[in-house]
Amino acid sequence: MHVIIKSDKFSRPLVIQFDDESKSFDNFLALVLPDAIDSIEIFDWLGSKMPKKISTLTSIKEVHFVRCHDLECVPSELGSLPNLEHVAFTDCADFMSFRGIEKCKNCRVFRACRCDNLDEIDVDLSKLDKLVALDLSRCTGLRYVDLSKLPKQLAILDLHGASGAYFDADRVAALGLRSTQIQDYSRLISGMTLATPDDMVAQLQNAIVARSMAGFDD
Repeated sequence: MHVIIKSDKFSRPLVIQFDDESKSFDNFLALVLPDAIDSIEIFDWLGSKMPKKISTLTSIKEVHFVRCHDLECVPSELGSLPNLEHVAFTDCADFMSFRGIEKCKNCRVFRACRCDNLDEIDVDLSKLDKLVALDLSRCTGLRYVDLSKLPKQLAILDLHGASGAYFDADRVAALGLRSTQIQDYSRLISGMTLATPDDMVAQLQNAIVARSMAGFDD
């Protein structure tokens, strides 16, 4: 397991390798000042819960899980991070539920990309009154997308590559989405760099392509 940490206090991203995952990571977090980290990317984590000390990172805005096994839903520990705006899961094979995201009251961007066990929106997201972008691209197991569970202010719904996804077309107009199809979302993220929520929304809007609402083909 390794993590990539970013902060305006560092001249470059900090990459740390952990052998004894849970204990070593927890010990590391105990040494970190609460306002020292802006974003963290966690690779190859084995476990369904995060170390409790992650709740001390009060300034963190972005958490990105990559190839993390046994994470079936959003870790409840993230709900204690008051400034968290961007939550992402990429290539997390066991991720299958939005459960836990409702605790992230300030979340503006939620991404679950190439998480093939995710087959539905099983949590009412309409109460997340700051959520503006929902990216479920390339989740090939995704089926019915219940638009009634999405917040009214949602601007971006990315289902690119989710070939089995479908929804009630008459609800789209009611939501007023600016886009339901994004062209090659992956190119918007350069290497390990996470865009800020404001930048991400702007980039997504610039990447909108005119396609049929029912296509969702690659």
